[in-house]
Amino acid sequence: MTQEQENVTSMFETTIAFLDTNNALWSAMPAFAAAVTDAKNGVATIRGAVAGQESPTSGITDEKAQARDDLEDLTLEIADPVAALAEKTSNLALAHRVQLTRSGLDQAQDDDLVQISERVRDAANTNVAALAPYGITAGDITALRAAITAFSGMKTGPRTAKATRSGLTTTVASLIGTTRSLFRNQLDKLMTPFRRANPEFYAGYISARVIIDRAATRPPTTATPPPPPPPPAGHP
Repeated sequence: MTQEQENVTSMFETTIAFLDTNNALWSAMPAFAAAVTDAKNGVATIRGAVAGQESPTSGITDEKAQARDDLEDLTLEIADPVAALAEKTSNLALAHRVQLTRSGLDQAQDDDLVQISERVRDAANTNVAALAPYGITAGDITALRAAITAFSGMKTGPRTAKATRSGLTTTVASLIGTTRSLFRNQLDKLMTPFRRANPEFYAGYISARVIIDRAATRPPTTATPPPPPPPPAGHP
């Protein structure tokens, strides 16, 4: 939410609070009451969209990084014993499929890492009986399969979260525009009869409708001045 959008939304809230305080003056007017309800719903929707817009994505990124680390670990822990089996049995094709390094896995793109891990999983699954002496079991292969599934589900998580936030940014602007139109085209017009019937109420409403730059009203931060220099030698 930009500062300008915050200023406008704060004006909505101030005006609604003023109207609530003077509820007795307009509550008997169904059209007025309906417009106030719509305004409240509009502001609540704006605040809800802002909460989603400002939610952090760092947690999603951290979860993805952990899932990737787990997948790389399991892939290498299975690939190396398979490579040892391939060397023992002079199976060059198998050796080629599982010849990996940690740095190579680290540098692989997300989709490439998944494909590499799937290749290792398939190679191990095909040779599961021969891998028993190498400490690899069907359970290990199942764990690798689960890690592949977990990471695949998180590959686009951070990007999706950012795209969602971008969409919410557009949504906030649209919601503010809709609520602003409600104030201008309904509430402001419904207030017109009060201009002569109740000048004090009308003036209070107009005052509440003024948009205040909240950033400009905050006191400036005062920097702590540096300590004075020490007096010259011999100075009392």
